[in-house]
Amino acid sequence: LRFEDATGKEELYMHAQKDMTTEVLHDRTTTVNNNHTETVVVGQVVNVGSKKENGHDQKITVANDQKTTVVNNQITEITEGNKKTDIDKGDQEITLHEGKQTIKVKKTISVSSEEKIEFICGESSITLLENGEITISGKIIKNAAKDEYQVNTKKLSADGSEEQVLTGGMLKLNP
Repeated sequence: LRFEDATGKEELYMHAQKDMTTEVLHDRTTTVNNNHTETVVVGQVVNVGSKKENGHDQKITVANDQKTTVVNNQITEITEGNKKTDIDKGDQEITLHEGKQTIKVKKTISVSSEEKIEFICGESSITLLENGEITISGKIIKNAAKDEYQVNTKKLSADGSEEQVLTGGMLKLNP
């Protein structure tokens, strides 16, 4: 334990040759009026709320930017409850430079936008606009139904400038 009181060099230095244990029987408050740096060389475990009463939440407030760098894996497990990201103003971007992304849900996936939703893969795309227009674009577009395929509309047009081929069973026009 060392104290330095010289002007401009004030310091409290604590050194533990092996382990250091601190126990506070009630509240603990630490205020750092400048920068705060912690270096953990091996591992770190933080437990919040091991008791059921008197609080069990963790809240982090960052006044400016926050950056997290993980060299290997990052896993977030929520055993029960919800996860929500709320951005008042700005953009959100996920970039995966290598590998794949998998999304699995047991019930419903809901994606909504007030302007446009686009799915793009190479030369293929699906675009949904706010006015109800849906555009599917690609070199080859295949639709298949196992039992029945229905198209219901007020007006239907098909244009195959080189060739149109229609195959199947009996064709009924205006039955």
